[in-house]
Amino acid sequence: MEIAYTGVDVVDKELADAWEYAEKGNVAFTQSALHFARKYAKERGISITPELEEEMRKIMKKAYKVGFGKEIANAWEYAEKGNVAFTQSALHFARKYAEKAGIGFLGRVKLELQARYLLFKAKRNEKKKAF
Repeated sequence: MEIAYTGVDVVDKELADAWEYAEKGNVAFTQSALHFARKYAKERGISITPELEEEMRKIMKKAYKVGFGKEIANAWEYAEKGNVAFTQSALHFARKYAEKAGIGFLGRVKLELQARYLLFKAKRNEKKKAF
C-alpha cells in the first residue's frame, strides 16, 4: 500500500522506499532515499511541511533501531569467526546507531558490556584459528 505524502509520485516513491529500507535496518539506503525525496520535492517546488519532516525523522529513527540490532547480530557472528576487525566495525556502528535511535543509558551500558565480551571472544577465536 502506498501512502500519499505529497501527491507527487516520485517524491512519495522515495519516501515509501525509505520506510522499506528502514524496516530492514539499511541506514545508508534509508538516508539516500530521504535525500532524494527532499531533492525531488525541492525541484518540484514542494515544501517539506513540519509533519513530513517529523515523518522523515521517524523513518530514520526506525532505520537506526533496526540497524542497531543488525549490527549487534553481525558483531556476534564476526566474534564467533574470530574476525576482530569486523567485530570492532560492527560494534562501532551499533554504538553510533544506538545513540541516533535514542536508545537509553541502560541499553547503551548493556551494549558496552556485550562489546567487551565480543571483542574478548573475537580475539580468543582469532588466536585459535592461528594454531
